[in-house]
Amino acid sequence: KLAVKLRAALTPANRRAAARIVAPYTPAALRRSLLPIFSAGCGTDGRKRCRAGTWGQTRQCAPLHVYRLVYPRGAEFSGVQGRVVVHFTLMPDGSAHLPYVVFGLPKPGYRFHAVVRTSILRSKFGHLPPGAQPARCNLMFSFVEPPFASLSAYPRLEHFIDTMRRRAHSGNPSAEAIYGTLLATVPQVGHRRERHFLSWLVKAAQAGVAYAQYEVGESLLAGLGCPHDSVKALRWMRLAAAQDEPHAQVALAMRLLRGVPTAA
Repeated sequence: KLAVKLRAALTPANRRAAARIVAPYTPAALRRSLLPIFSAGCGTDGRKRCRAGTWGQTRQCAPLHVYRLVYPRGAEFSGVQGRVVVHFTLMPDGSAHLPYVVFGLPKPGYRFHAVVRTSILRSKFGHLPPGAQPARCNLMFSFVEPPFASLSAYPRLEHFIDTMRRRAHSGNPSAEAIYGTLLATVPQVGHRRERHFLSWLVKAAQAGVAYAQYEVGESLLAGLGCPHDSVKALRWMRLAAAQDEPHAQVALAMRLLRGVPTAA
């Protein structure tokens, strides 16, 4: 109602000026300039460039040799099981950088997080193809005895996922980012009704969550869940890097080192 009253009081010149200010932020304009087009199929050029649901699960992310995982002594003696999903950047030379625990259960007191970060940094990965950009990867580590394969076998993980889902639906940006990551990285979650991880990451990115902005940019670069669009991708990357998101800063720096001027 207030907007209607204010609009009625504007002169024609002021209305034209207001329209110019609003124009870049209309839904149609944002779809053209910034937002990914959600897809479970292919890019508009007919090539298979959209791989919804395979985020971070590419073959190149599989280590050739996993540095030994030592079950934390305190957790082992107490019979505590753990699960950790870690995100990291895989460089062209096969080295892993910037391991970041996306989520882990139980909490860090049992040292599962530290063990996984050390393992990622010391594991051996294959070299990427010549000319390849750094790859983003996600791996899940389980500390269990005996092994389990379903969410119901680990109630705390299921509870965590349900909590993040409720918070995401209530509009919590951090929960939106975590829930999108869970949909992309935990296979069991992918069997649920909401399978499109990217839509949740976009919600969080629009709310200003730097990690989500980086992930949306990477999805656009790789064509994961949407057609490839490097222009939109770099816009998201710059937004994330401006908030000191380390993965985004590394990605942009690597593009600059390789002589890609649009990365600046």
